Amino acid sequence: MATDYGTDIAAAEAFPERDEYVRGVRNVGYALARRLLTPRGGLADCGDETEYRSLDLRAYLGARLSAADVLKIEREAAACCNEDERVEGVKVALSFGQGELTATLEATAIDGETFRLILNVNAVTVELLEDE
Repeated sequence: MATDYGTDIAAAEAFPERDEYVRGVRNVGYALARRLLTPRGGLADCGDETEYRSLDLRAYLGARLSAADVLKIEREAAACCNEDERVEGVKVALSFGQGELTATLEATAIDGETFRLILNVNAVTVELLEDE
């Protein structure tokens, strides 16, 4: 029997012009993307007081970061993603260049299915490059 990961709107950072829904591990992928694009405490700003660990990767755009800094951010991003009860484990690799960053997530869902999520983030947009 397949694991039910729920259904939600296909939105990483902003709601799409028309409703598109995702289910299965794609839904989990979008949820992980939102965790990496939501400032700490961001849900409290809209009245949701539920504990939600998140990290806004956009905060690091243009920052002067050492290799140790990048490793620390990767670990924090992975820890945020691993808070989602639908994942068994997530590894995050970041690369920076010319005003943008790319976050590559290698994830394993609780049913053992593996998937990759690639986010391309700049100061204006977030692009989901791969979500399967």
